Amino acid sequence: MPLASAAAAANFQRNGGPLFDGYSFAPADYQLVSVSGTWAFQNVALTVNGNLLQVSFTPVPEPAAVGLLAVAGLLAVWRLRRAVVG
Repeated sequence: MPLASAAAAANFQRNGGPLFDGYSFAPADYQLVSVSGTWAFQNVALTVNGNLLQVSFTPVPEPAAVGLLAVAGLLAVWRLRRAVVG
């Protein structure tokens, strides 16, 4: 997912020096955080790709969110079955 674009990859800078195509930031240099707190992220990468600054990641739902969705789904099925039968 592109975060920003520039006329050329060298227009992206870090500590005053230009970054070129293929540059990858070290994972210890940044943190990707979920605003809602219901997601964690794995395989996070921040790279310069051509004239784009891109972030890639694998979202992983928190266990509490998965449990809440399961309960909501079961409740919906139960209510639907009661409406059809009753």
